[in-house]
Amino acid sequence: MNWVLKVRAAGSLDRMGLQIPVSNMGMKVTNIPGAPPEILLATSDQDIATGSSAAVMQTIPVEIRYRAAGGNDFLKSAGDYLTTLTFTLIMVNL
Repeated sequence: MNWVLKVRAAGSLDRMGLQIPVSNMGMKVTNIPGAPPEILLATSDQDIATGSSAAVMQTIPVEIRYRAAGGNDFLKSAGDYLTTLTFTLIMVNL
């Protein structure tokens, strides 16, 4: 049995009605061997790391790098833009 760590965003980054599409934000797990390359955040589940079930029985820190793609979508008022990220750990049979 193996595990898969997934992530999804609740929606666009929002600040008082001003929005930046969440697809402008990249994300990558940096400390787990075999993690997929950077993904662009989305509102659907995406795999960001996998491993064996033995590893799940330990406490494993997960280091994540976030990156803003930039561009016209960031030409907004300065401030905090928020969304919720949901991480889900799933055990899978191979």
